[in-house]
Amino acid sequence: MRILGRCLFVALLLTLGVAAPAQATFPGDNGRISHWRYFPEEDTLAIFTVRPDGFGSRQITASDQGYFSAFSDWSPDAKRLAIDSDRTTPGAPQVWTIDPDGSRAQQLTDSPNGAYDPAWSPDGRTLAFEGTFEPQSGIYLMPARPRHTPVTAAQARRVTRVKDGGFDSEPQFSPDGQWIVFTRFSVECTVPPDDTPPPCQTRIFRVRSDGRHLQQLTDVRLNASAPDFHPSGRAIAFDTGDIEVLPNVGDIRVMRPDGSDKRVILRAGPNDYFQNPSFSPDGRQVTFARWPAAAEVPESRIWVARADGGGRHAIPSSQDGDNKPDWGSRGRGHHGW
Repeated sequence: MRILGRCLFVALLLTLGVAAPAQATFPGDNGRISHWRYFPEEDTLAIFTVRPDGFGSRQITASDQGYFSAFSDWSPDAKRLAIDSDRTTPGAPQVWTIDPDGSRAQQLTDSPNGAYDPAWSPDGRTLAFEGTFEPQSGIYLMPARPRHTPVTAAQARRVTRVKDGGFDSEPQFSPDGQWIVFTRFSVECTVPPDDTPPPCQTRIFRVRSDGRHLQQLTDVRLNASAPDFHPSGRAIAFDTGDIEVLPNVGDIRVMRPDGSDKRVILRAGPNDYFQNPSFSPDGRQVTFARWPAAAEVPESRIWVARADGGGRHAIPSSQDGDNKPDWGSRGRGHHGW
């Protein structure tokens, strides 16, 4: 998947829907939600932020210059967003940081095969990301403010290694910084989609931030992905059935950090399914993407619910093609809220 051209990459993301990186949630007051928006005429993605009540939607990356910006993650103090974008390296997105108003964008990596899915550590000093500095993909760590850019293989530290041709993605730190949770994708997930989803298998793992004590938290029967830590660190939200493998299509579940006590909080129905959860900083709510079950074009929108799954409703300003929300805290970095 990571070596596809720009259009194929966008198409694959939209087809898999949930097979996309997770974001971190850190404790605090609830702030803005970042997400991507798909522009079908340009066949590209741009990043927006919006208040949870639907007001104040802002586009922070361009959508009309032939490149895309896909995945976003709020820093713990909400002063910066980490994103991936191919604005200078078409077809091979790199990790960037950017202010919430779209200013002061800084490219941090320059990997020939791309660097994806950045996620902040709780102290704001480190970014985890998916990289391919060697023939094998893995989760890497790098300084959030490196002395020299672009970051090279010598400067990044590998945390995981895949040996079967698949890839690791969707990294997220635990709130105490001791663990990284991520999704492992099978080799079939790298095949460009056609009229039917590829036979992709996904499993959620966790590993110590130093690369030790790798532990599988879900098995392939759930096809689980998009893990997100509760700000207390006591639970992980995730989705199931990424690529429409019955009977787990589109549920959002929670589990303990060790993978035990799994339960559904948002169950898919005959008319819709749910993906890509992100807890609110106060831990009382969750934002997610809702997809119509029969959608033939990208029709996902951003929704919000209580952390127990009740009271769900759409963000009023969300449009078709909105996906991959990340809920940031309400800090000074929100530039006027």
